[in-house]
Amino acid sequence: MKQRVISFLLAICIFALLLPTAFAASPTMEQSIDTQKLFEDCRTMYLSLEGQYDCVVAHDSNALSIGFMQWHGNRALQLLKKICAANPSVAKSKLGTSYYNTIVNAADNAWSNYVPNATQAAAIKSLLGTSVGRSCQDEMARVEILEEAKHGWNRGVRSEAGLLYYCAAENQYGAGNVIKFMTYVREALNSFYGVGPNDEISTLELFHNGVLKAAKSHSLIGNYLGSRTRVYNFVTQTLNLPANGDQPEPVSEVPFTDLGALEETEYQAVVWAYTANPRITSGKSETCFAPYDRCTRAEVMTFLWTAKGRPEPKTTANPFTDVRADKYYYKAVLWAVENGITDGKTPTTFAPKDRCSRAEIVTFLWAAMGRPAHTVQVESFVDVKKSAYYYDAVCWAVENGIDLGTTEVTFSPKACCSRVSTVTFLYRTLTGLGRLS
Repeated sequence: MKQRVISFLLAICIFALLLPTAFAASPTMEQSIDTQKLFEDCRTMYLSLEGQYDCVVAHDSNALSIGFMQWHGNRALQLLKKICAANPSVAKSKLGTSYYNTIVNAADNAWSNYVPNATQAAAIKSLLGTSVGRSCQDEMARVEILEEAKHGWNRGVRSEAGLLYYCAAENQYGAGNVIKFMTYVREALNSFYGVGPNDEISTLELFHNGVLKAAKSHSLIGNYLGSRTRVYNFVTQTLNLPANGDQPEPVSEVPFTDLGALEETEYQAVVWAYTANPRITSGKSETCFAPYDRCTRAEVMTFLWTAKGRPEPKTTANPFTDVRADKYYYKAVLWAVENGITDGKTPTTFAPKDRCSRAEIVTFLWAAMGRPAHTVQVESFVDVKKSAYYYDAVCWAVENGIDLGTTEVTFSPKACCSRVSTVTFLYRTLTGLGRLS
């Protein structure tokens, strides 16, 4: 009897010792991850892939985007108000008293479609680059990054690398769409790797391969796959992570190393142009796309002709003395003349080496699409007159989200069109993807 009592008491003691462990809460993100390092790595990622401290994109999908996290619309206003409150004297000196008052007195949700003019954008850029502008960005970013990371942790993402990847996805997609994003990835992980809805996503490799597979079925992910691959490459390189030989490594869509500063739609456009069949452009070299080099009229016409499938001209009649039969753009120009896309600079010259202006490229695209009618009138552009040959083309481009101008009040018709702008306008026109509105 005595032995039974002793055994019973011993069992109670053991149970009492194990009871706290049995009911202990799961470790929190803060207990498991170095959150300061996570923030610093995430900040470095955004500075590399999104923008710089003084980055200003005046017209990003109908609203202003600023800073290294590309705070957009009302979040941009929130950041600027934060900087103004932190140091009013510096803010007034950079913005001017009038614009400073406009910002601090703006309603909190007033900037969902706000686009600054060139002078205002320059003032914002100057303010963002100050020490108070940088510190306020760090402060705001830390709160947002750790909130994003907690969302990822609560959805089962456990590694620091995976949380970095998740933060970039939530910043890209927004809080609402990222729920769909994770649902799609979870479905793919379950289908291919047997990962259940409540299982941990333990590695970056597992996470990213789920994204690659989900992208094949869901356009929400597929439209941003280039961004996800860039984030994956950044994270593995920054954290010096070895490739997992048991799972496929992601393949970069393009070989170019000079695309880091591009916006998401621009990057998608380059991928589209490079992977199209026939290929629209191979870049300036094997590893250089030269996105900001200016496009000539010959290059633009060749891009357009190739994007249309390189149709064979039905005639060999060549009205231009400066377009020889041995030039790469010869058939493209003949096809364009035949289809009413261009009639040259003069009746006898095409000017293939002249730089292509913004007015010319939207006119070429509009003509290639059959000169469709439009309902939008671009009266806000002070540099686009109704009598201009490109007026209807600009109206069409704005209405269809091909190009919304360079500022709120200017289209800059005479400005030269860069290589990346050219393929982006083509991409928006011919696929309907990545439109601005």
